[in-house]
Amino acid sequence: GALALDAAGRLNGAVNVGFSGIEEVARNLSRTGVIPPEMAPIVGALALAGKPGDVAGRRGATFSLLLKEGVLQLGKFPVGIIPPLY
Repeated sequence: GALALDAAGRLNGAVNVGFSGIEEVARNLSRTGVIPPEMAPIVGALALAGKPGDVAGRRGATFSLLLKEGVLQLGKFPVGIIPPLY
């Protein structure tokens, strides 16, 4: 995908990303205290929101990340705000 900055320094564009082993990552984040234990299944379930496929030789999922005026979206769902870069 491609990203660009608008006049206000905010990111705009789309990027496709792939993840494999998200369930394992979620368990490790929980075990080390980065996320609360009750969040691990939710983070692991994010894999269901992606398109199943091969990611670097492993079973995983791909996602479209969209950025519009600094708002980060996973598909059509807003998931965060990226502040202006300048």
